[in-house]
Amino acid sequence: MKGRISYIVGVVLSTVLLLGVGPCSDQGTRFSFEALSNAAYSTSVEDEYERLLQSYVDSENLIRYSAWKKNSEDVASLRAILESMARTNDATLSPQRKMAFYINAYNAMTIDLILSHYDESLGGASSPMPGVRSIRNIEGLDWKVWDHFKWNISGKQRTLNEVEHQILRPMGDARIHFAIVCASMGCPPIHPIVFREAALDENLDQLSDAFVNSGRNTTFDPANHKIHTSHILDWFGEDFVAHFGSVKEFFSRYVQVVTPSEIDDYSIQFDDYDWTLNESESNGLEMEREF
Repeated sequence: MKGRISYIVGVVLSTVLLLGVGPCSDQGTRFSFEALSNAAYSTSVEDEYERLLQSYVDSENLIRYSAWKKNSEDVASLRAILESMARTNDATLSPQRKMAFYINAYNAMTIDLILSHYDESLGGASSPMPGVRSIRNIEGLDWKVWDHFKWNISGKQRTLNEVEHQILRPMGDARIHFAIVCASMGCPPIHPIVFREAALDENLDQLSDAFVNSGRNTTFDPANHKIHTSHILDWFGEDFVAHFGSVKEFFSRYVQVVTPSEIDDYSIQFDDYDWTLNESESNGLEMEREF
């Protein structure tokens, strides 16, 4: 208890030290995160991360960015979590814990980016996404946003694309695409859970099941034998071929809406991707969720 109190007090007091702390641009001055606690990435850090997600992810699995941004203590806490990730030696992690660690890192990096550049996310007339909030509007970077900002993760400066394409995808589990969230409505929804080694496989199965059957990212049209689904399965089709044998085999594994054997007769249509910010309009906390 004493250690927990010390950690919380340290996070609160550290708020005044956070000038210049946040995602660093790949060009220009590169800021390092302040050492906000002495603890390495651990169960207690995961618990604090999960507390933040449960505080700001609503019942529709959207994020209350505006409320989070206004709470300087919780902004500082997220950055303390990122600092613990910076000081974690990923070579000491088991394969499952390493995968969970980098999924959590990707999502924390993305949330930190939005909190740090929330006002810029609203696009003007000349923005990549005019008139709406979008991660693509930040600094007018459009698709380059995933390569422009870097965070110290496991002692190395890493971009979002580096975490996804150089670390997570080579691990060979296509289900990670339903766990990492790019701050957009077209993404699979973020859930208020921290991925942990013991429950990782179960969580990835739950997310895959939700992607196929919830009606949010995929819908089935039995009359026309058509599957309407996300471009994720198009962009990363090779991952699903390597893991499941084919995209249709992936659907057959999880589908509940139609008989799995029917999937071979269905054609797949990849719908337009919605790049608007996955932002909640709720001001309150709604705790009823899928899991």
